[in-house]
Amino acid sequence: MNTIFFEQFLVFTGWQTGVFIGLLIVLFVILGILKKKEILSLSGRLLLATFLGFGLGLIILFVAGMPETPLGIVWIHEVRTWYGLIADGFMALLRMLVVPLVLVSIIRVIVNMDGGKRIGKLVSRGVGLLIATTLIGAIIAITLSQIFGLGTGSALVHSEEEVRAVTSIITTVLGLLPDNPFAALSNGAIIPTIIFASFVGLAIRVQTAKDRKIVQPFIDFNEALYAIIMNMAEKVIGWLPYAIIALLANTIASRGLQVFTEVATFAGIFILSVLIMFVVQMTILALAGLSPAKYIKNMGKALILAFTSRSSLGTLPVSVESLTKNAGLNQGTATFITSLGANGGMNGSAGIYSAMISVMIANMVGHPVDFTFIVMLLLVISLSSFGIAGVPGGIMLTISIPLTALGLGEHFALTAAVFAIDPILDMFRTFINVSGALTASLTVGKSLDDVDVVVYQAEN
Repeated sequence: MNTIFFEQFLVFTGWQTGVFIGLLIVLFVILGILKKKEILSLSGRLLLATFLGFGLGLIILFVAGMPETPLGIVWIHEVRTWYGLIADGFMALLRMLVVPLVLVSIIRVIVNMDGGKRIGKLVSRGVGLLIATTLIGAIIAITLSQIFGLGTGSALVHSEEEVRAVTSIITTVLGLLPDNPFAALSNGAIIPTIIFASFVGLAIRVQTAKDRKIVQPFIDFNEALYAIIMNMAEKVIGWLPYAIIALLANTIASRGLQVFTEVATFAGIFILSVLIMFVVQMTILALAGLSPAKYIKNMGKALILAFTSRSSLGTLPVSVESLTKNAGLNQGTATFITSLGANGGMNGSAGIYSAMISVMIANMVGHPVDFTFIVMLLLVISLSSFGIAGVPGGIMLTISIPLTALGLGEHFALTAAVFAIDPILDMFRTFINVSGALTASLTVGKSLDDVDVVVYQAEN
């Protein structure tokens, strides 16, 4: 028997692999029946899929004997690979839509906006609110970390990880400018894409004032392209419940549950910070005159996908659809602010997570967490919350910036235990990141009268 064929090509060597592939198919069939017979709405199927995915992941771990390193077991690796066909394939299709959606939508909203003053309000209020909520998240994290003594009395655990090189804010900002817009588009760099699309939209407005007939064909083409992309997004999003089962099962089965015991305090404080930050976001919506209960219902698809996929950027098409169809938000406002929120001003990553890591390491090495430390940390977070957008390195670079600025970069290796469970924490981090962007979109939209309150309050 050719073992290479089964091990490397089919990725199928054990009976367990076949059983769990079959079980996933059965769950898909059940979801399909529920949809066909209209027994559960999409929101109900999404909630059911979340429980099924979590349960499926636990069953995989139970059958394997609750191993400390699940991916060290061949058949779990095989199941994860097969589940990845659904999970990673779905996310790839969503990412396929992100750059075209942002490019076309930003051009469209600028062309259709009433005057430059309105554009200025959209940008300033959107960026301002995203940074403000990120700082609130950081303050919550710092407070809870100090109350529970995060990092005090901890054993110093080292790893091979090193702090990422940090460039100056000037270099970072220059790097966000689209010197080659086609390269930015092909690389999926969202902030440069937004800047390029903004210039195109503004140029069209100027030319329209001179002679609209010249640019009208392009405006019509952009409108048609927007309609096509939104139709594609609707089709892809329809597969969301199936993807959620595979996404969540993969996350649970890959990491196991034992890793939580090593950093239970950090995980507990982080999740508590996320929950408090979510309450803050709901309070902001309530102050804006929007029902938090309706928000949870209207944004359910986007929030569940954010939690299970761990991708703010991948969730972007679903966020835009939820805001426009379920919450009655102007499409341009929805796309503009969620695009910014998917790349910067993240409540969970730049706010809560980086603040907690900084405080933890400071306590571990005996660095005083005093007023000066906290002010410096908040200042760095506010300045860097958008500076990391589109830069490879993700969360590693996010926490490297404040650590380096505070003189703690040499102790970066002390985060080893935390990064062991980072994929689990990333689920909560992405959830609150996306929720922050959605909250900012609706709050700013409400201030600009871009929210159809009737649609927002409607039963759907």
